[in-house]
Amino acid sequence: MKHIETSGTMPLSAFRKVSIGNWRHPRDPQTYVEVELNVEPALQFLKQQQMDRPLSLTHYIAKILGDCFARQPELNSVLLRGKLHQRKEISAFITTLIKQKGSVDLAGFSIQNIDQISLEEIARICEEEVQIQRRGEDPEIKALQKTFKSIPVLLLKPFFHLLDFVKYTLNFSTQSPTLPRDRFGTVIITNIGALGLQNAFVPLTPCARTPLLVAVGKPFEGVGVVNGEATVMQRIKINVTFDHRYIDGYHGAKIVRRFSKIFENPEKFAALFTG
Repeated sequence: MKHIETSGTMPLSAFRKVSIGNWRHPRDPQTYVEVELNVEPALQFLKQQQMDRPLSLTHYIAKILGDCFARQPELNSVLLRGKLHQRKEISAFITTLIKQKGSVDLAGFSIQNIDQISLEEIARICEEEVQIQRRGEDPEIKALQKTFKSIPVLLLKPFFHLLDFVKYTLNFSTQSPTLPRDRFGTVIITNIGALGLQNAFVPLTPCARTPLLVAVGKPFEGVGVVNGEATVMQRIKINVTFDHRYIDGYHGAKIVRRFSKIFENPEKFAALFTG
Protein backbone atom coordinates (compact mmCIF):
# COMPACT_ATOMS: atom_id res chain seq x y z
CA MET A 1 0.00 0.00 0.00
CA LYS A 2 1.28 3.44 -0.91
CA HIS A 3 1.88 6.00 1.82
CA ILE A 4 0.20 8.67 -0.37
CA GLU A 5 -2.23 7.64 -3.07
CA THR A 6 -1.75 9.51 -6.36
CA SER A 7 -3.43 9.47 -9.74
CA GLY A 8 -0.40 10.08 -11.95
CA THR A 9 2.14 12.79 -12.68
CA MET A 10 1.31 16.35 -13.67
CA PRO A 11 2.84 18.42 -16.51
CA LEU A 12 5.44 20.91 -15.26
CA SER A 13 6.03 24.44 -16.54
CA ALA A 14 9.60 25.71 -16.79
CA PHE A 15 9.15 27.76 -13.61
CA ARG A 16 7.67 24.81 -11.72
CA LYS A 17 10.67 22.66 -12.67
CA VAL A 18 12.98 25.45 -11.50
CA SER A 19 11.15 25.58 -8.15
CA ILE A 20 11.40 21.83 -7.59
CA GLY A 21 15.08 21.81 -8.45
CA ASN A 22 15.82 24.92 -6.42
CA TRP A 23 14.26 24.48 -2.99
CA ARG A 24 14.99 21.90 -0.33
CA HIS A 25 12.99 21.07 2.78
CA PRO A 26 12.43 24.15 5.00
CA ARG A 27 15.68 25.05 6.70
CA ASP A 28 16.32 28.67 5.90
CA PRO A 29 16.73 32.20 7.37
CA GLN A 30 13.59 33.75 5.88
CA THR A 31 11.79 36.39 7.94
CA TYR A 32 8.37 37.78 7.06
CA VAL A 33 6.89 41.24 7.59
CA GLU A 34 3.41 42.49 6.69
CA VAL A 35 2.77 46.21 6.28
CA GLU A 36 -0.75 47.61 5.77
CA LEU A 37 -0.85 51.14 4.37
CA ASN A 38 -3.22 53.81 3.11
CA VAL A 39 -2.92 53.51 -0.68
CA GLU A 40 -5.12 56.50 -1.60
CA PRO A 41 -2.31 59.14 -1.58
CA ALA A 42 -0.20 56.90 -3.84
CA LEU A 43 -3.03 56.28 -6.32
CA GLN A 44 -3.87 59.99 -6.42
CA PHE A 45 -0.22 60.93 -6.91
CA LEU A 46 0.20 58.49 -9.79
CA LYS A 47 -3.01 59.72 -11.40
CA GLN A 48 -1.81 63.32 -11.30
CA GLN A 49 1.50 62.66 -13.05
CA GLN A 50 1.50 63.92 -16.64
CA MET A 51 3.45 61.20 -18.41
CA ASP A 52 3.36 59.44 -21.77
CA ARG A 53 2.53 56.04 -20.27
CA PRO A 54 0.42 54.81 -17.34
CA LEU A 55 2.07 54.41 -13.97
CA SER A 56 1.43 51.51 -11.61
CA LEU A 57 2.01 50.76 -7.97
CA THR A 58 4.82 48.41 -9.03
CA HIS A 59 6.73 51.32 -10.61
CA TYR A 60 6.02 53.47 -7.56
CA ILE A 61 7.21 50.83 -5.10
CA ALA A 62 10.35 50.05 -7.11
CA LYS A 63 11.37 53.69 -6.98
CA ILE A 64 10.77 53.95 -3.23
CA LEU A 65 12.80 50.79 -2.58
CA GLY A 66 15.66 52.24 -4.62
CA ASP A 67 15.73 55.21 -2.26
CA CYS A 68 15.59 52.97 0.82
CA PHE A 69 18.63 50.97 -0.28
CA ALA A 70 20.50 54.11 -1.33
CA ARG A 71 20.07 55.42 2.23
CA GLN A 72 21.23 52.10 3.70
CA PRO A 73 23.92 50.95 1.22
CA GLU A 74 25.26 48.39 3.71
CA LEU A 75 22.13 46.32 3.04
CA ASN A 76 22.74 46.23 -0.71
CA SER A 77 25.02 43.24 -0.38
CA VAL A 78 25.60 39.72 -1.65
CA LEU A 79 26.88 36.69 0.27
CA LEU A 80 29.97 35.22 -1.43
CA ARG A 81 32.08 32.46 0.16
CA GLY A 82 30.61 33.21 3.59
CA LYS A 83 31.30 36.96 3.44
CA LEU A 84 29.00 39.88 2.64
CA HIS A 85 30.13 42.03 -0.26
CA GLN A 86 28.48 45.34 -1.14
CA ARG A 87 26.96 45.53 -4.62
CA LYS A 88 27.99 48.39 -6.90
CA GLU A 89 24.48 48.91 -8.25
CA ILE A 90 20.98 48.98 -6.80
CA SER A 91 18.67 46.98 -9.06
CA ALA A 92 15.19 45.47 -8.94
CA PHE A 93 13.86 42.31 -10.56
CA ILE A 94 10.20 42.66 -11.58
CA THR A 95 8.31 39.39 -12.04
CA THR A 96 5.95 39.00 -15.00
CA LEU A 97 3.11 36.56 -15.63
CA ILE A 98 3.27 35.25 -19.20
CA LYS A 99 0.23 33.57 -20.79
CA GLN A 100 0.90 31.78 -24.08
CA LYS A 101 -0.90 29.02 -25.97
CA GLY A 102 -3.03 27.95 -23.03
CA SER A 103 -0.10 27.84 -20.59
CA VAL A 104 0.96 30.18 -17.81
CA ASP A 105 4.55 30.74 -16.74
CA LEU A 106 6.49 33.19 -14.59
CA ALA A 107 9.28 35.33 -15.99
CA GLY A 108 10.77 38.73 -15.20
CA PHE A 109 13.34 41.39 -15.97
CA SER A 110 15.88 43.52 -14.14
CA ILE A 111 16.00 47.32 -13.86
CA GLN A 112 19.43 48.72 -13.07
CA ASN A 113 20.16 51.78 -10.90
CA ILE A 114 16.57 52.25 -9.74
CA ASP A 115 17.78 54.75 -7.16
CA GLN A 116 19.05 57.08 -9.89
CA ILE A 117 16.41 56.94 -12.63
CA SER A 118 13.00 58.59 -12.63
CA LEU A 119 9.58 57.04 -12.08
CA GLU A 120 8.79 57.67 -15.75
CA GLU A 121 11.94 55.86 -16.85
CA ILE A 122 11.05 52.87 -14.66
CA ALA A 123 7.58 52.77 -16.29
CA ARG A 124 9.14 52.94 -19.78
CA ILE A 125 11.54 50.07 -19.09
CA CYS A 126 8.75 47.94 -17.61
CA GLU A 127 6.47 48.53 -20.58
CA GLU A 128 9.19 47.63 -23.09
CA GLU A 129 10.41 44.56 -21.21
CA VAL A 130 6.90 43.15 -20.69
CA GLN A 131 6.18 43.47 -24.43
CA ILE A 132 9.47 41.74 -25.28
CA GLN A 133 8.65 38.84 -22.96
CA ARG A 134 5.08 38.49 -24.19
CA ARG A 135 6.41 38.22 -27.75
CA GLY A 136 8.89 35.61 -26.56
CA GLU A 137 11.88 37.68 -27.66
CA ASP A 138 13.87 37.81 -24.42
CA PRO A 139 17.07 35.83 -25.25
CA GLU A 140 17.83 35.04 -21.60
CA ILE A 141 14.32 33.73 -20.89
CA LYS A 142 14.33 31.65 -24.08
CA ALA A 143 17.71 30.13 -23.24
CA LEU A 144 16.75 29.41 -19.63
CA GLN A 145 13.40 27.83 -20.54
CA LYS A 146 15.02 25.68 -23.20
CA THR A 147 17.67 24.52 -20.73
CA PHE A 148 15.24 23.76 -17.89
CA LYS A 149 12.80 21.88 -20.11
CA SER A 150 15.60 19.66 -21.42
CA ILE A 151 16.94 18.72 -17.96
CA PRO A 152 15.16 15.92 -16.03
CA VAL A 153 13.82 16.96 -12.64
CA LEU A 154 16.22 14.59 -10.83
CA LEU A 155 19.20 16.39 -12.38
CA LEU A 156 17.99 19.91 -11.61
CA LYS A 157 19.33 19.90 -8.04
CA PRO A 158 22.92 19.08 -9.01
CA PHE A 159 22.55 21.53 -11.90
CA PHE A 160 21.59 24.32 -9.50
CA HIS A 161 24.40 23.36 -7.13
CA LEU A 162 26.85 23.70 -10.02
CA LEU A 163 25.25 26.99 -11.06
CA ASP A 164 25.52 28.31 -7.51
CA PHE A 165 29.17 27.26 -7.27
CA VAL A 166 30.13 28.96 -10.55
CA LYS A 167 28.17 32.18 -10.01
CA TYR A 168 28.56 32.76 -6.28
CA THR A 169 31.46 30.70 -4.96
CA LEU A 170 33.76 31.45 -7.88
CA ASN A 171 31.85 34.69 -8.66
CA PHE A 172 32.39 33.92 -12.33
CA SER A 173 30.30 35.44 -15.12
CA THR A 174 29.96 34.14 -18.67
CA GLN A 175 28.38 35.61 -21.81
CA SER A 176 25.93 32.73 -22.01
CA PRO A 177 22.21 33.68 -21.74
CA THR A 178 21.77 30.55 -19.62
CA LEU A 179 24.01 32.12 -16.95
CA PRO A 180 22.94 35.80 -16.94
CA ARG A 181 24.97 38.16 -14.78
CA ASP A 182 23.29 38.99 -11.46
CA ARG A 183 19.82 38.87 -13.01
CA PHE A 184 17.90 39.29 -9.74
CA GLY A 185 20.01 41.99 -8.08
CA THR A 186 19.10 43.87 -4.90
CA VAL A 187 15.36 43.23 -4.54
CA ILE A 188 12.62 41.17 -6.21
CA ILE A 189 9.17 42.75 -6.63
CA THR A 190 6.14 40.63 -7.46
CA ASN A 191 2.60 41.96 -7.92
CA ILE A 192 0.33 39.36 -6.35
CA GLY A 193 -2.53 41.85 -6.71
CA ALA A 194 -2.58 41.01 -10.42
CA LEU A 195 -3.70 37.52 -9.33
CA GLY A 196 -6.50 38.98 -7.23
CA LEU A 197 -4.66 38.36 -3.94
CA GLN A 198 -4.67 40.92 -1.16
CA ASN A 199 -2.07 39.12 0.91
CA ALA A 200 0.61 36.44 0.44
CA PHE A 201 4.12 35.74 1.71
CA VAL A 202 6.42 34.73 -1.14
CA PRO A 203 9.60 32.68 -0.54
CA LEU A 204 13.05 33.92 -1.47
CA THR A 205 14.75 32.32 -4.46
CA PRO A 206 17.92 30.48 -3.34
CA CYS A 207 19.67 30.85 -6.70
CA ALA A 208 19.22 34.64 -6.68
CA ARG A 209 21.27 35.70 -3.63
CA THR A 210 18.77 38.54 -3.26
CA PRO A 211 18.18 39.60 0.36
CA LEU A 212 14.69 41.08 -0.04
CA LEU A 213 11.45 40.16 -1.80
CA VAL A 214 8.40 42.44 -1.84
CA ALA A 215 4.89 41.16 -2.70
CA VAL A 216 2.37 43.87 -3.63
CA GLY A 217 -1.23 42.98 -2.80
CA LYS A 218 -4.49 44.11 -4.37
CA PRO A 219 -5.91 47.32 -2.84
CA PHE A 220 -9.02 46.76 -0.74
CA GLU A 221 -11.55 48.77 1.24
CA GLY A 222 -10.53 48.97 4.87
CA VAL A 223 -10.55 51.19 7.93
CA GLY A 224 -7.84 53.70 8.77
CA VAL A 225 -7.47 56.56 11.23
CA VAL A 226 -7.54 60.19 10.03
CA ASN A 227 -7.27 63.00 12.62
CA GLY A 228 -8.09 60.53 15.38
CA GLU A 229 -11.23 59.19 13.70
CA ALA A 230 -11.87 55.84 12.02
CA THR A 231 -12.44 56.30 8.28
CA VAL A 232 -13.19 53.88 5.44
CA MET A 233 -10.44 54.12 2.79
CA GLN A 234 -8.50 52.15 0.22
CA ARG A 235 -5.78 50.10 1.93
CA ILE A 236 -3.02 47.82 0.66
CA LYS A 237 -0.86 45.11 2.18
CA ILE A 238 2.83 44.95 1.31
CA ASN A 239 4.40 41.63 2.30
CA VAL A 240 8.15 41.56 2.75
CA THR A 241 10.37 38.48 2.92
CA PHE A 242 14.01 39.08 3.87
CA ASP A 243 17.08 36.96 4.46
CA HIS A 244 18.16 37.25 8.08
CA ARG A 245 21.77 36.62 7.08
CA TYR A 246 21.76 39.98 5.29
CA ILE A 247 19.24 42.04 7.22
CA ASP A 248 18.49 41.98 10.95
CA GLY A 249 15.38 43.30 12.67
CA TYR A 250 16.88 46.74 13.33
CA HIS A 251 17.78 47.41 9.70
CA GLY A 252 14.58 45.79 8.47
CA ALA A 253 12.53 48.11 10.66
CA LYS A 254 14.41 51.16 9.32
CA ILE A 255 13.59 50.17 5.74
CA VAL A 256 9.93 49.58 6.58
CA ARG A 257 9.61 52.95 8.34
CA ARG A 258 11.26 54.84 5.47
CA PHE A 259 9.22 52.96 2.88
CA SER A 260 5.92 53.57 4.71
CA LYS A 261 6.64 57.27 5.20
CA ILE A 262 7.28 57.86 1.49
CA PHE A 263 4.48 55.54 0.33
CA GLU A 264 1.79 57.41 2.27
CA ASN A 265 3.21 60.91 1.66
CA PRO A 266 4.38 61.06 -1.99
CA GLU A 267 3.77 64.82 -2.32
CA LYS A 268 6.36 65.49 0.39
CA PHE A 269 8.91 63.39 -1.52
CA ALA A 270 7.97 64.45 -5.06
CA ALA A 271 11.60 65.22 -5.97
CA LEU A 272 12.54 61.59 -5.25
CA PHE A 273 10.39 60.36 -8.15
CA THR A 274 12.12 62.54 -10.74
CA GLY A 275 15.37 60.58 -10.45
